[in-house]
Amino acid sequence: MVPVRNFTIPVAGLAVDVYSLETDAAVQDVAIVFLLHGRTGSAKSEYVKIMINSILQHYDEQRRGATKSDLKQDLVIVTYVRRNELPQIAHPNDRGVYRTTEIMERDWFMSRLIMPGLSVRTCQIHGISGAAKDISFLIDFLPSYLYPNGERNVVDWGIIGLSLGGDASWIVLKDDPRVTLGIPVIACPDYLGVMEFRAKQSGVSTSPPSFPDSLRRYIQQHDVLATPFNQDSRSNPFLGKHILVLSSGADTLVPFEQFCKPFVDGLEVGVEGTKRVVVLAGVGHEITDEMREEAARFIWLWLTRK
Repeated sequence: MVPVRNFTIPVAGLAVDVYSLETDAAVQDVAIVFLLHGRTGSAKSEYVKIMINSILQHYDEQRRGATKSDLKQDLVIVTYVRRNELPQIAHPNDRGVYRTTEIMERDWFMSRLIMPGLSVRTCQIHGISGAAKDISFLIDFLPSYLYPNGERNVVDWGIIGLSLGGDASWIVLKDDPRVTLGIPVIACPDYLGVMEFRAKQSGVSTSPPSFPDSLRRYIQQHDVLATPFNQDSRSNPFLGKHILVLSSGADTLVPFEQFCKPFVDGLEVGVEGTKRVVVLAGVGHEITDEMREEAARFIWLWLTRK
């Protein structure tokens, strides 16, 4: 395994981890790919490091055999301490229910829901929406921290999202035109649909006050399903983007056929974009070696597309 360089820098309060290989002095342009972890993990989780190493290993193998005309940009992978990793400030009632509710202990997905009697602050839609805003913020300022003397040029941005991080990656692809690569892994673009599905399974109400109408309207207005995602027009925010969807065929937490397939089948990326959908039969809500290999290959193709 080629050595991976890693360092951490603070960017306006965010602890940002930067991963790369030894750079080629002749390659001045850089592509930065963000990696968002799942709800139960952190930026330091082992499965995050395995994904990073797999991608950089494949990148190193490919660049060794590439011509100078093929290798136009170097690859940097970035993770950071997301909002759901930071110390939480919540209403005292929130903490009590979270500690004692059996539903929360047996069903990770219910942590996205507002439980009966809890305030709107406990709904983790803020984790998805907040992560998307953080990515755009980092795109604005990260080049100044990494290359303060203009040593290199950041020319491309991408995102990989794992589970809950994958949900956020759909929002990033929708909201930020600078992000041209997206790889949602065991994720779902239909937040409202899958949330109501899990609520029904666990006997949780999705009516006010547990699920306020104002929150429902916010989700409906800002969800990726609210966009003209299936149109070949400039109003489609996914047009021209390169998207790899990695899902599991036996995922009972995020059922692909019910909540992902209708969207990804209709998703239009245009003639300049790329869409690839891989559904692994018999696999549950997990990240496999095949998924990591697919992601690594897709990123190389994205880097050398021009």
